Amino acid sequence: MAVKTLRAVSGGKERIVGLWRHPEDGKFAEAFRFAREARSHVEGLQIAHMNINSDDRLSDSAKAGDRYKAAKERLHFIGQLQRGLDTLRSQHLERASRLTAVPPYRDSDAVAVQIDLALAAQLREMEPAARNAALLAGTHQVFVNAALRLPRELTGISADWHARVLKEAITRAHPREAQEVEDLTQAIEDAQEAIRVAFDIIQGDSGMSLGDKVEAAGESAAALVTGVSPGTVERISERLAAQAKAEDDAADEEEQRLRAQIAGGQA
Repeated sequence: MAVKTLRAVSGGKERIVGLWRHPEDGKFAEAFRFAREARSHVEGLQIAHMNINSDDRLSDSAKAGDRYKAAKERLHFIGQLQRGLDTLRSQHLERASRLTAVPPYRDSDAVAVQIDLALAAQLREMEPAARNAALLAGTHQVFVNAALRLPRELTGISADWHARVLKEAITRAHPREAQEVEDLTQAIEDAQEAIRVAFDIIQGDSGMSLGDKVEAAGESAAALVTGVSPGTVERISERLAAQAKAEDDAADEEEQRLRAQIAGGQA
């Protein structure tokens, strides 16, 4: 199948947002929708900037402010796309895990989670060649179970190797389903790349501050904000969450004060 290039104009230049190597319908339709919408947000921002620039009623500083605000809004939308793709990936991995006979976690099964986390730490400490060989051969099923139940970031496995481990595990139990799972896994990763690139294009062309990038990405900041340590992103996210909570608490207190004032006036 021919590779489709997802292109969009940003900052007056044509940019490649992603590549699509799969059908656009059937079981691939949802993943393709995420990739297509990521490109659309880049295109949409270019149109919004053109409209802002052509508005003669705005000063140059006002135009710059509006362009920045429009870019931040698009990053917010891309953060929503990321969360949707995360849900799709989780659903896909859940289905694939059932096929590989990897038992899912039971409710409140904290012990199994802790064991898997310990196994993930051991996997990270292995030499990449030894880790990949052990997982691919399936000689230690407990490692395979942990690798397929946990996010791959916790085990240090690349997306390509995760797909290979998943395929081999399925092949051992369900040979006919192996190729289908691998294809959909790769389609989800292609959509992921398009979302990341769209986020990077918009934030880069707009000169977005780190704090505003993290705020716009919301819960998806760890996946989308690159170029800084995860710890830095986490600290900024925690600060923004605390600030939002303080603002909500202040609004609630003001509402209660007004209600009490109105009630007192009616007494």
